[in-house]
Amino acid sequence: MNKAKIICLILVAMVGFFLFYWYQIRPSLIYSRCDTEAKVDAANEQLRKLKLVGMGIKEATSAGILYSSEDYEFAYKYCLRESGLKIL
Repeated sequence: MNKAKIICLILVAMVGFFLFYWYQIRPSLIYSRCDTEAKVDAANEQLRKLKLVGMGIKEATSAGILYSSEDYEFAYKYCLRESGLKIL
């Protein structure tokens, strides 16, 4: 093989790897990070609400109140939007 074909193959492989990263790996990393951040944000929001109500953390955890699904969904979608992913 001559040099031009080798350079072309390397270029095609690099573009292919970039596209695979951009459309497969990057979104899965963002989904994972946003899931973790949304759980923390939703739990912090729940604690803020519980403090307003006057319920303590021990009572809330024994009652099974970690975070509301609405707070989680809002934080998760917000994180995805900020990261540049389209939300369906």
